[in-house]
Amino acid sequence: MKITKQEVVVFKGVHCNENCLVADILRERFSRTLVQPILDVGSGLGDISASAFPEKRVIHLDVLDYSNHPIPVNHSREKSDFFSYDPADQAIGTVLLCHVLQFLDDDISRLNEKVKELDPECVVVVDNANDYFMGELVEWFASNSKDANPEVNVPEFPAGYVLSEETRFTARLECKDFPTLAEQVCFLMDCALPVAKHQMLVKYLERQLDTPSFAINERVKLFRRQR
Repeated sequence: MKITKQEVVVFKGVHCNENCLVADILRERFSRTLVQPILDVGSGLGDISASAFPEKRVIHLDVLDYSNHPIPVNHSREKSDFFSYDPADQAIGTVLLCHVLQFLDDDISRLNEKVKELDPECVVVVDNANDYFMGELVEWFASNSKDANPEVNVPEFPAGYVLSEETRFTARLECKDFPTLAEQVCFLMDCALPVAKHQMLVKYLERQLDTPSFAINERVKLFRRQR
């Protein structure tokens, strides 16, 4: 499924509070140690880096045009996919990958090669732990949709880097009703379901949950280049 700008705005800005939580963690626990400039891959609205790193040099990279969303004066935007991005003569200090690995991990060797080419000092990955109900949803989609592309742990990435710090937190996805929740779950799984399967998902959510909301356990992981 090709994610649209409007879907990103609705999920991040209306239904899920993860962006503000990630921004707070990055600002309070990681900001002082990250090397500039920071390449925010798939930055979308740009609100995470704008809030976490207002004084740092940040390059917002996305395949979609979010130029109408303001960013700090020290920040810039590039419209490109990650694999085509060329920093020219500019050295990248940190690569930030916030909930984007599911769109980049089809070929782990290629992904590792791109990071090796950029040669940042730090790589920051924000991903879902896929435990509890989120883990059950990943299993449901594995059984019901061959096109599902959920965010999963990628132990082979980033090659040549070691985990330096990890912070866990819990976000919440909350909707007005179960059909809306089903739409947002499909966004999470990067797939569109046929009508019949979509109705199955709605019924599944109604059976499993008391309200159209659930917690998502997530992680912010800082990797440093291996010496």
